[in-house]
Amino acid sequence: MRFKIFAFIYLFAAGTCFSVSAVEGIRLEKRVDWTEGILYMTIIVDIPQESVALPKARQWAEKKVEMNSEELLLQAIGDIPADSFYLIEEYLRIVEPELLNDLKKLAHSLQKISSTLSKDLKSCRVEYLLPLYPDLISLFIKHERPYSPPTLLEWEPTNRFSGIVIYMKDLLPVHGKREEARISPALFPEIYDTDMNLLVEKNAMDPEMLRRWGSFAYTTDFNETPYTERIGQVPLRILGVGLFGKYNTDIVISRENARKIMATRHNRDLLAQGRVLVICDFPQ
Repeated sequence: MRFKIFAFIYLFAAGTCFSVSAVEGIRLEKRVDWTEGILYMTIIVDIPQESVALPKARQWAEKKVEMNSEELLLQAIGDIPADSFYLIEEYLRIVEPELLNDLKKLAHSLQKISSTLSKDLKSCRVEYLLPLYPDLISLFIKHERPYSPPTLLEWEPTNRFSGIVIYMKDLLPVHGKREEARISPALFPEIYDTDMNLLVEKNAMDPEMLRRWGSFAYTTDFNETPYTERIGQVPLRILGVGLFGKYNTDIVISRENARKIMATRHNRDLLAQGRVLVICDFPQ
């Protein structure tokens, strides 16, 4: 099975289309809802009329999905950005290939939503979901406690905020590139100031909070009410001024706003606890 998964990774890297499964007789459609924090998978299994009795067709299809669940899950999550420089497929192939063993366990714990035969009885549609938090993100969290970012050496006037809201609507300039882009959500995005000082990254975040709700919350809606538990009643509201990273996942904010956050332990902890809401337009 390990060889089959690495063979699939090679195909993905070569440009395999995600709308067509690498498994014969199976088609995969997937959608990541970053607002809900859920991966939805729809798997369509062709039913060979000559060899499968119709009364057992759905059971046969579900069994075939189960037998190929590892390849299908890898295919579904492969193009999700893990961080600034790696898609999940790349991360598993280059950085931590040993995580494939954990992926196998995750593949067999997917939540089945429905299983339905087509009207012509030639295929079966099986739907699953996978929560990004804590199920998927937990694979990549190895640290037990966050490290403390450097503090400001001089006094900076600021307030005690309950969270951070960053507006990232429309196209934004990409640092180091002569282009503009929309932010791409990721499992472990980072925040920089305009001097490219790093403010927060995965290992500076509380691992339990990462498992609870991820690094940031993403939404396209200006209504902050659903996120009150996360950002509180008096968040710092700021404009993102740019993007960074190979996949345009990281946020660049002004030096002035960065100093408001980094000036106090309480405000720095907002980053460590993932109390950040990003209001953005998702890439088309």
